Amino acid sequence: MAAVRAPLPQASRGCYDPAMRFPTFLALAAPLLATVISAQAASDAGVRVERVVGAPIAADRLVSIDGENVVVTAASGETKVPFADVIEIGFTTPPDPPQAWRATAVAVDLTSGETVFGEVKTGDQHGFTLASPLLGDIVVSIDRLLAMRFLKRLSQMPEPPDLRAAETMDVVHLTGADRLACTIEAFSTNSVAVESSSGEKIDVAYERVTAIRVNADPAKRPAGTLFVAVLRDGTQVTGSSPAVRDGRLRMKSVSGFPVDASLADVVAAHVVSDRFVYLSDLPGAKTEVTPFWKTVAGDPAVLYAPRLDRSFTGRPLRSGGRTWVKGLGVYCGTSMTFPLGGKFSQFRASVGLDDGAGPLGGVVFEVLVDGQSKWTSGFVRAAGSEGRGKPGPVHLPHLDVKGANTLTLRVLSGDAEDPWPVADEADW
Repeated sequence: MAAVRAPLPQASRGCYDPAMRFPTFLALAAPLLATVISAQAASDAGVRVERVVGAPIAADRLVSIDGENVVVTAASGETKVPFADVIEIGFTTPPDPPQAWRATAVAVDLTSGETVFGEVKTGDQHGFTLASPLLGDIVVSIDRLLAMRFLKRLSQMPEPPDLRAAETMDVVHLTGADRLACTIEAFSTNSVAVESSSGEKIDVAYERVTAIRVNADPAKRPAGTLFVAVLRDGTQVTGSSPAVRDGRLRMKSVSGFPVDASLADVVAAHVVSDRFVYLSDLPGAKTEVTPFWKTVAGDPAVLYAPRLDRSFTGRPLRSGGRTWVKGLGVYCGTSMTFPLGGKFSQFRASVGLDDGAGPLGGVVFEVLVDGQSKWTSGFVRAAGSEGRGKPGPVHLPHLDVKGANTLTLRVLSGDAEDPWPVADEADW
């Protein structure tokens, strides 16, 4: 994870903007680890709270959240952290392992940036009801829908459709890689009713569909502080007034449906605030890729392109048994330079080899500010592996970037003793 803070308050966790009353952070990965606690403490703690000001807090469990405070408890007693001062909350709950999806299982992507997993129960011209295993029944308005992905059929495609591409109409992607440009008119339990670009009314059975892409723009982020929670099945929900008590997380999603989830199903959580910025949300980054071996075909900058808020191979960011919501997944030989424009005061980050890459990886992380090296990790090996160097995740000291114009993050393929780029999937 990584972040920068401005002369007043931001976080890879954050950046600080001198024009703001509070510090602003620039953040890369917002998992759920704090920056100043040892890796051993992080692995032992059930909950970890990263704060805008002060060292992270490691505790046994999360007791409650209300409009004012986050309360955690440990053997030493309870600790209250003002909610306005929270960057992220880390849990040791693992995500669900990869599974063989049912033919009816879908992931629903909303214009708010939220994603919910489940199965379509009923529908009409206004939208549909999604049965979520972790949230119960959710009513999804067609006005809030960005895409629907039929997970089993997509997983079987050698080249899934690009659902981020700009479209001029709604598109229903069909098995066999066919696509139907149309206007979606209604949903039902087993099909979607559309009007094709030629004016033909068609009822398309879900069993023929790999994905549905609605011609909609992402919604503007609501004002104020938002709380983002990721559940173990990959569901990601966002609300403005989270409440935790009696072991459950409750809030109203920015998409309009109520969230009521067991805290035991929460893998990670972070805050979106004007006080800090995550690096994966900062535009204008320039990437340079120097692969150890020449690629057989294709542009290395494309083949080895960093992944935002995912591991290099597309999994959730996970290192040392903890999951990060925000961050960068890269392969060794990758350098990313972010424009700061002198607006930030501090950079924070945690780094490590991704757990999904296995035990063989080993890299060196480096941070440069305005082209000058400010921190080097030394040799970092995979968590749980044995040998020299440090097992990840490694927590950086808070780095001063006041007045800096650029921040560069580099990952090298090990060192002189181990220069081989084997399983070198690195997470910032």
